[in-house]
Amino acid sequence: MNVLTRHWELKVLALVVSMVLWAFVMTSEKADVVVAAPIELDGIPAGLEVRGSGRTAWTCSCTACGSRSIASAPTACGRA
Repeated sequence: MNVLTRHWELKVLALVVSMVLWAFVMTSEKADVVVAAPIELDGIPAGLEVRGSGRTAWTCSCTACGSRSIASAPTACGRA
């Protein structure tokens, strides 16, 4: 039997399921969240000091597709 025609019903079903999933993902709305996260430094040994640009918070913007997204990577970060 030919490999392409063996279990053709399952192959068509997999194609239909993948097309429905693709359509759902492409049409779901995107959500943008901007969070200002303060920086706290704990456990610095005595005699040491932290020097830098004086930033006290970062602003991170995250974009997620749909309302059921579990996690998303930050898309942009900068000064608060």
